[in-house]
Amino acid sequence: ERDLYTYYNRGLEFYERGYFVKAKEFLTNALRAEEKLGTEERKGDIHLFLGLIAFEESEFNLSLAHYAEAKELFRKRLNRRREAMVENNTGNVYSATGKYNTAIEHYRNSFNISRLAADKEGEAIANMNTGYAYFDAGFYDKAFDYFSRAYNDYELLSKPDGEISASIKLGEVYRTTGASDDALRMFNFAKETADYYNHHTFL
Repeated sequence: ERDLYTYYNRGLEFYERGYFVKAKEFLTNALRAEEKLGTEERKGDIHLFLGLIAFEESEFNLSLAHYAEAKELFRKRLNRRREAMVENNTGNVYSATGKYNTAIEHYRNSFNISRLAADKEGEAIANMNTGYAYFDAGFYDKAFDYFSRAYNDYELLSKPDGEISASIKLGEVYRTTGASDDALRMFNFAKETADYYNHHTFL
């Protein structure tokens, strides 16, 4: 059991530092250790992070396989927040490969699970990702709707980074559809929000 936690924690450390090859090595060892123990306590999280690493390495089918394993494990343990996260991540894979309709299905699944879990931030992330998918697919009216929903979610949560991101994307919708005055207004609003909270990550 000590080996499991050692491998798992080292794997997360390497992942957070961006050393994906080493992270994958330790997380794979953690998965083997857990299987040897016959437990499932960390198994879902291990598959989740292995899925993230596979995504970063553009191994999309492998990423989907890990996410499918993680989703089933989280569902079995009634871990709704993690299940919603996996649905979002699965949507990201399909969005990255241009399969926007499938991506949106997963984002809406994530939203519904987050709502069941009373996870407002999960709802906000799902709405934002849905907006991204519609934007990339060229459905700008729908993108505007979901970015607006995300903005409202982040405002309720008092999450300025989210408010700024959503405002910028609303501005991009306006700009893309030729509404340059509205676009400038939204970009200025995003800058004012960033100035107020001293958050300039996105500007």
